[in-house]
This record gives sequence, C-alpha cells and structure tokens, in this order.
Amino acid sequence: MLIKGMTVFLILVFATGIHAQHDYAQAGPKGWSCQYRILEGPRLTPRLYNCYGRSLNSTRARAKARCSGNPYCIPGACWPLEHAPRTSCER
Repeated sequence: MLIKGMTVFLILVFATGIHAQHDYAQAGPKGWSCQYRILEGPRLTPRLYNCYGRSLNSTRARAKARCSGNPYCIPGACWPLEHAPRTSCER
C-alpha cells in the first residue's frame, strides 16, 4: 500500500512539474528591446542605442527608422524583456 501511495505521489509531482514548464513556455515576453548602432567620429566608433516597446514588430521598425538614410547606422538584435516598457528609443 505504501509503494502504491508513493508511486501516485511521484506521478503527481512529475505531472505538476511538466504542467508548470508548459505554462511558462506559453507565456510571451512583456516587452522588447531592439538595438541600433551609429558609427561616429573619425575612427567610426559605434555608439549604442536601444528602442523599447511592447510589440516586437513595432519596436524593430522604430529602431530601423532611426537608421533610415544614415549609412553609418546599423540595426542590431532584438531580445525579449520581462517587464512592459514604455515605447521609447534612448541611448
């Protein structure tokens, strides 16, 4: 009887762990950050800027818009954030 009880307990613990991981995987990021670099000065050293927003597409679009027409600007990578930022671009 004890062995059956322990088996059921272990199955419940395992199932709860799988369910928790599934819920975590389904949760999307609350915000996004996208980089862009502007090469400045005589040595063209990069100055890093970030755009923040709730949507990946709009945040990426705003970072690319900051680079439009500037041959010394390079759009960079985007990554998810755990907080929901206001829409802004800053250095």
